[in-house]
Amino acid sequence: MMAIVVKSVFLSKDIGMFSVSCTGSTNGRKLIANGVVIGDEGHSLLFEVSVPDIDAPLTVEFRLVDGSDKSPATTEVGEIEDNKVVVNFHNCTRNGPSGMGVPLSVVAFQGTDLQLVFHIERNSGAPTYLMVYSFYECPVGWGY
Repeated sequence: MMAIVVKSVFLSKDIGMFSVSCTGSTNGRKLIANGVVIGDEGHSLLFEVSVPDIDAPLTVEFRLVDGSDKSPATTEVGEIEDNKVVVNFHNCTRNGPSGMGVPLSVVAFQGTDLQLVFHIERNSGAPTYLMVYSFYECPVGWGY
């Protein structure tokens, strides 16, 4: 399986003496990155994906899209263009929780699938939202 590295463009911190990481679950998915980030309404969140032997990282641009003709909590993944792939999450709940219940395939490379699971918390009066995310890798075609 090809190793894929994902890092949030916004978060990077050395935490000191102890380091704890979840490596995934016994279901076959390997956890490669997770975190919590605060997004600004109307602005994208950016994640950088690095793959060994490829010089330029891939940018995953996450967008909340309100008012579209899509059903509530619908996700779309675009094609890779200029080393960027856009993930649109349509009509997310305006006041409370929303997200994906199953992993979403973002990109596949050399038989390995990069998947994203996320949870969004929004408050209708706030200019920001909270995103809890996890990126996984697993063999292509494996999933729900």
